[in-house]
Amino acid sequence: ESFDPEDCELSYNWFLNGEFISADNEFEWCAPSLVQNEPEEFNFDFYVEDSHGIESTIKSKNITVYPMNIPPVCTSIPESMSISIEDRVQFKVEDYCFDEDSFDSNDRINRVEYILNHDSENCMGNYGLEIMMSENNTDLDMQLPSLNDMSNQEINILMSELDKDLCIDMIVYDTFEEYTNKQLRFTFETCSGIDMPQLSKGNNLISFSCFPLNTSVIEIFELNPSIIKMIGQGQVLQRTANGYQGNLTNLDYHLGYWVETSCEELDCQLQWTFEGIKISENVKYTLHDGNNLIGVHGNSSYVLNVFGELDVDNIFNFIIGPGQGLFNTESGWSGNLNILKRGSGYWVNTNDCDGESCEYDVRLNFDLSDETISRSIIEEGILSNTFIVSQSLNQSFFATDEIIIDGQMAKEGDVLLSYNNDILTGSTLIGKNNTTIAVMGRDMTDNTIGYHENGQLPVFKLWIEDTGKIVELRVENSKGYESMTIHNLGKLTGETPKVVISEFNLDRPYPNPFNPMTTFNYSLPSDGDVSISVFNIMGDKVTELLNQEQISGMYTMNWDASSMSAGVYFIQLEVIENSGRIQKQVQKVILLK
Repeated sequence: ESFDPEDCELSYNWFLNGEFISADNEFEWCAPSLVQNEPEEFNFDFYVEDSHGIESTIKSKNITVYPMNIPPVCTSIPESMSISIEDRVQFKVEDYCFDEDSFDSNDRINRVEYILNHDSENCMGNYGLEIMMSENNTDLDMQLPSLNDMSNQEINILMSELDKDLCIDMIVYDTFEEYTNKQLRFTFETCSGIDMPQLSKGNNLISFSCFPLNTSVIEIFELNPSIIKMIGQGQVLQRTANGYQGNLTNLDYHLGYWVETSCEELDCQLQWTFEGIKISENVKYTLHDGNNLIGVHGNSSYVLNVFGELDVDNIFNFIIGPGQGLFNTESGWSGNLNILKRGSGYWVNTNDCDGESCEYDVRLNFDLSDETISRSIIEEGILSNTFIVSQSLNQSFFATDEIIIDGQMAKEGDVLLSYNNDILTGSTLIGKNNTTIAVMGRDMTDNTIGYHENGQLPVFKLWIEDTGKIVELRVENSKGYESMTIHNLGKLTGETPKVVISEFNLDRPYPNPFNPMTTFNYSLPSDGDVSISVFNIMGDKVTELLNQEQISGMYTMNWDASSMSAGVYFIQLEVIENSGRIQKQVQKVILLK
């Protein structure tokens, strides 16, 4: 755009990183070698100058130089990963390793080699571990062995090296056979008795989800003096005045065990004491036809979903846990066992194979955390300590279609009870669906003295939450006790005894002093709005036990003061009768801690 033809003569000035490199209208530049390095960007600045020396604005040219081939890059691999006995470890390479951008789209991760390493620092020896590769030849798929499959020498090595890691060298190759070396480290998760479910007084059906290593059964008795007896399937060890007697010498985490304990309090909770190693949830079991007492190490949302591809409808007859059972009946599965809980034991009864003895191999699959299972138990309801029944090795299950009291359906929160004479042998909270109660029978332990013998008819009663009354029930389809069976009682009916109350009264709570539970009765001669509150010695209300309308009658109430500090408290009963009259009474109690 000039009248001067010579003004069309142009020259170029090129710069790289601020340094002049050329004054030609074109130039040659050789990219540096970036093999096994990161891609790099180069920025060229240039401007055009005419014959009069007038410069254009500065322009830029960016060039990205890619390496001919970069080995795979692996980042964010954990320093160590926790594992348990019989864990299936699946390490997905693509979660941690990738190939850099390349001019060649075929440049990608192609294969991986995994090699056990026993020589690196803080790496344990070989104890029979086998490594399996995934189908795509890249991911690690490793099944840790069962202690039952390990030799004594291998177990001894494992026990002596639990403070070390299981080390695996991982070599990641790409399409061009460039490779990267990384090391995966896995640490066996240790545990202690604190990680085991607490033991209650009497019989407890448990599993060793924290498995004691290098500790004999007798040493476990010595570490836990409250244990009287431990019973496995066909095995027993008991503490006697003359020492220990029995044939239970070795524990197996695949199995369940009945553990009998002794303590002074009825509702005591005893903590295990020992050191051990954590067991994986997904343990492999071999079930024989007939009864199998297995130990469970995970939590399930529904019991039958745990057994994988096994045809449970045609193989299983029943599954029984402590106070819970599920039975395969002609009309389908029936019972009160809905979930499996970590640290518990269960009886699993299976069919034979067309009259011949057989085995079923299964690896259990669980889907709930401890927190979720605890929340589910709370939502289902927790039975009052008043109705806790000592577990028996022998249990029978009775189901009922409905419970009718005074023409009304029993409510959630009421408690179905079973008795043998005056001895409580079973209890369960009324639920939303059909109610099943586990009735305890006599076994070899002292806690079951007075429980049912085969053929004895249980007597069923209902504790009514609203009134605190216990009403005896009539049974539509009665049947005697028989261990490991379920029977449908049909409809249960009863009537509340009619009692005429002449005066308003709040009885003295018992026990008093107490810790942490006390019980008291009160009587209402008239219908009205009832409130029961607890005050401290300063006159401050610390809790409200009841605030609702009640009809005339006798009532019983418990106060659980576990969350309260020791001291003097006053329980106040106040009723505003329908006539408008207000009545109050107060009882003093002492909480000891």
